[in-house]
Amino acid sequence: MQEVLTFRMPTALHDTFIREVVEGIKGQLRSLVSHEPQSRPYIEKIREIAGRLELPNTTNNGHQVLIKHEPDAMFTHEDAGWPGVVIEVSYSQKRKDLPDLADDYILESDGGIGLVIGLDIEYRGSRKATVSTWQLKQTIDEQGEEEYSASPVIENQVCVKLAQGHASRHANMVQIFRDEDGKPNTAPGSGLRIELKDFACEELSRDVQGFLEIDSATLCRMLERAEKRYEILKRKEGSRPSAIQASRKRRRERTPIEELDSGDDEGGEGGGSARRVRRKTAESDSSYHESPPQKAKGDGSYQDSFNSELGEHGESPTDYGPASLEPGWGKEMGCRKVEK
Repeated sequence: MQEVLTFRMPTALHDTFIREVVEGIKGQLRSLVSHEPQSRPYIEKIREIAGRLELPNTTNNGHQVLIKHEPDAMFTHEDAGWPGVVIEVSYSQKRKDLPDLADDYILESDGGIGLVIGLDIEYRGSRKATVSTWQLKQTIDEQGEEEYSASPVIENQVCVKLAQGHASRHANMVQIFRDEDGKPNTAPGSGLRIELKDFACEELSRDVQGFLEIDSATLCRMLERAEKRYEILKRKEGSRPSAIQASRKRRRERTPIEELDSGDDEGGEGGGSARRVRRKTAESDSSYHESPPQKAKGDGSYQDSFNSELGEHGESPTDYGPASLEPGWGKEMGCRKVEK
């Protein structure tokens, strides 16, 4: 199976802004616990997670491709197989890719990822900043068959033309939350709105009511704080301790670390080299002590008991859970799969 990797180059501005947004969402969720008591058990299982998403995809020629993305932020329900909400902060090179990212996240998770949010904060020569959102949309094609797509949410949004080649396939709809002069959008309902049901698939969120909202003015304040922090770091300003003379800085003594490959054991090829490394290290470091040889597997040693705790395929128990985000994650978690 082929793998498609996506790399991003975030700046301190993007990372700081995404933390502001994430903390804002968490604050809204805490507030909703008291305002939506019937949804409290659901809300209390919503978590922010981090990691890489691995999305299995079948190309038009039938080849299997594993698409790998690392979103800027994700929220999931503890019992859901996919993160329900994915957030991406775009920069100039990534702006045109947002609709394609939405396709990958929403369609290749079979709708398990219910909402993709794009925050664009880097318009050259302008202070403009926008937010865009995508969700799964079901339509009926000309043959009367169901068809699914990642569709932009058009509520209070304006059409912004993308790079040539994308505009025809994706009618990218974005909402301006800060204009060219740095002023917030004052239109009612402007900003970021997330329904509680967006955090998990339909099976888990069917009876859930309520939503959270971060208005444009709040998004502007978040962005301004991130920009201020970025400028402080870039200019190396801000309060700092008085300098310590170099002669008074004492670093710990470092001992050489020798790494051996798997063939450099005592009995295998290269064993003599391994012994010479240990002898050389012992001669140059009086604190060096060679550890006794490890007991063989099956003799009741600690290593043997540790191996017995590993999973069937050798994974540690701590490797499981939403943060692992393994391929196909979500298909065995009881969430309804949207048939294509």
